[in-house]
Amino acid sequence: MAALAVALLRALKRLCRVALFLSQLYVLSGRGSLSLEHHPHAQLPKVSAMEPASTQVPASKVPGNRNFPKMLYCNWTGGYKWSTALALSITLGGFGADRFYLGQWREGLGKLFSFGGLGIWTLIDVLLIGVGYVGPADGSLYI
Repeated sequence: MAALAVALLRALKRLCRVALFLSQLYVLSGRGSLSLEHHPHAQLPKVSAMEPASTQVPASKVPGNRNFPKMLYCNWTGGYKWSTALALSITLGGFGADRFYLGQWREGLGKLFSFGGLGIWTLIDVLLIGVGYVGPADGSLYI
């Protein structure tokens, strides 16, 4: 039984490495991108320069345009740790604890009542959380 568990963990580790390699290969080939430039839901707020403080040179004495529009991505975190999500997925993934932790309660209920899709959904979630494909429900980044 222990030998089977060790063999399954080795196979899962290899599968995670292959998935990570393929995702990196896809991005490096030019067909995929990790940027949000062409993502339909990406909202990039315009940020302009702050007004000069009284200790700085007044804006009237500085030549040129003082408006510096810059497109910035909003990288915020909701306090979710990737390592915690992965540990929950490996240990209690069959009960949906990983999805409940990430705020995805509907998927968590599905995993809970189907016993992790009889183990298949649990293995897939370990892989997806391991490569970072599944994240918090609020759209934030991991810590």
